[in-house]
Amino acid sequence: MEETIRRSEEEKRQFFQNASHDLKTPLASITGYSQGIVSNVIKDHQKAANIILSESLRMTDLVESILSLSKMDSHTFDLHPTDLEVMEFLDECVDIMSTIRRDCVIHLEAERPLMIHTDPELLKRVIQNILSNCLRYADHEILIRMSTDGNSLILLIQDDGPGFPEKDLPHIFERFYRVDKSRSKETGGTGLGLAIVKHIIVQLHARLEMDSEEGKGTMMRIVFAKKEN
Repeated sequence: MEETIRRSEEEKRQFFQNASHDLKTPLASITGYSQGIVSNVIKDHQKAANIILSESLRMTDLVESILSLSKMDSHTFDLHPTDLEVMEFLDECVDIMSTIRRDCVIHLEAERPLMIHTDPELLKRVIQNILSNCLRYADHEILIRMSTDGNSLILLIQDDGPGFPEKDLPHIFERFYRVDKSRSKETGGTGLGLAIVKHIIVQLHARLEMDSEEGKGTMMRIVFAKKEN
């Protein structure tokens, strides 16, 4: 019990240390560019405003991610399940995320119109977090496919990126864990996205599987029970 308490306290300390660092970096950038505009040191106000907006959104994403994890840890995350037509829902998610990288194509496939009974907001967070990660590493393409298998509905999301090195695989869903940034096509990322995905999947009573091989891309598979079950 002593060892468990000690480990828990160390995890909390590391969590707050990482969160503080990730908030401090964009905050310093926002402060610096704001001061530059006020003192008229920075002449290109439009460029400065774009950086301030980008860093503000980055901070907002981090704060929302921390709040989400806090709610899940304290079991105060409410579920609001409803019937959902998957293709229409995925279309909306893709429209939102496709603006992040214009040079990456997101393909959407399904056997036929399919219905699931789930929480739309939580599922949207899952899809957006996974897509955000895929867009960070994909070379040119991402595939989203919805299919059925017996009593299950399977949502597959696959990118054509470099894949994760074997040493990273056991830690992919840990909070604040990041792989080598040189492998990424895009900057940013809080290291919380996939940790939140893992928590939400449990809340939705679904199953998450991952297959990643260095040099061959990454595939995430979410398995739901069919609506009638």
